[in-house]
Amino acid sequence: MSQAWITLATNDNYAQGALVLVHSLRTAGTTRKIHCLISNQSASNSRSTLMMFLLSMSSTATIPITSS
Repeated sequence: MSQAWITLATNDNYAQGALVLVHSLRTAGTTRKIHCLISNQSASNSRSTLMMFLLSMSSTATIPITSS
């Protein structure tokens, strides 16, 4: 069974957080794959930047977030 780190970027701010996570995981020497689920709300430049640093990425539908 393969293992991977999975992160979610629902917008451009979360995409920046995903980049920080990738950097931290690689600095720590992870041997696992890194995958990002990215929503349609993220701008194309955020997608392009993530693609440069992530091994795999897939699009996901917009996830509604409600405050409770």
